[in-house]
Amino acid sequence: MRDAENIRVSIVVIEKNEIRHIEKCLDSLLAQTYPHIEIIVVDGNSTDGTPELIMRKYSRYKNLKLVIEPGLGFAHARNIGVKNSTGDIIAFTGGNEYAHPRWIENLVKNFKSENVGGVFGRMIVSDEGTNSLLKRFCKFKRDLEFSRVSPDKGIFGRGTNMAFRRKVFEKVGFFDESLCDADDKEFAYRVSKKYRILYDSSAIVFHQSGEWENWRSFIRYLWRPVKGHAQAAKKHGLLKYYPQTTALYLAPIVFLFILIFLFIVGGFLPVVFTILLAIAGLFAKVLRDYMKFKNAIAFYGLLIYPLQLTIGSLALLAGLISKRKS
Repeated sequence: MRDAENIRVSIVVIEKNEIRHIEKCLDSLLAQTYPHIEIIVVDGNSTDGTPELIMRKYSRYKNLKLVIEPGLGFAHARNIGVKNSTGDIIAFTGGNEYAHPRWIENLVKNFKSENVGGVFGRMIVSDEGTNSLLKRFCKFKRDLEFSRVSPDKGIFGRGTNMAFRRKVFEKVGFFDESLCDADDKEFAYRVSKKYRILYDSSAIVFHQSGEWENWRSFIRYLWRPVKGHAQAAKKHGLLKYYPQTTALYLAPIVFLFILIFLFIVGGFLPVVFTILLAIAGLFAKVLRDYMKFKNAIAFYGLLIYPLQLTIGSLALLAGLISKRKS
């Protein structure tokens, strides 16, 4: 690899129908403090005029390339981006994100050691747009999520703020296009078996909108990643591939069977007692979250977490019985 100050970075932007957000995204990438970059926008066959806007406004930038793919999913789009890139390091973000000016600079500084194969950065939900309870909880949940990122423990960040050395793809292959989702986590899992992966909270992208904007998109967000996780777990082994995540989404199913068993052997009273214990545990978790961040929106988790676990359980079962795409 070249000297640190001369490392070339390819930024792959995955987007589809992001005409509301793409300008802020690309403007932030073109304003990066790190000089040696190219930008590859992979458009998933948008129908809202996003490609036309990009060609009209950004065609003068020689370091920006637009690639159209037929909308075959995140993994396919990321792979298209990698194959069209020339950088020593390949960073990924989304069309509904925008980057801190020093995003790439702060990612690159982590690649000094050759045994570092990848770096995840931090995502912050922007305050722009709707101020619904759902989005406010999303912002809180991201703060909670990124306070726990620890690649050494197998806890990675988001696929819209990550970067990998080019040689990593030569060693472990590309993103798995047979998964319905969660290909970023599955790829990181494979990379972590051969290289170190780091987390740098100073490498920041801001999330503008998306999966938590309304209840429909929120439920879809809950379903697809867990189903993709289940498909990846079948590939790598249920007890090897993030077993804690699998156990988390199996818990409601196990809990239901416990309730049925208790009702058969003891009647109604032990069932009520067990449910009250579960509610107390949920309240204790929400209270811990509130004490850590001093944010009353944490109590919205009393509604969100049971819904998340229920949908996640169904998605896990769907993923375990489904076939991966060929």
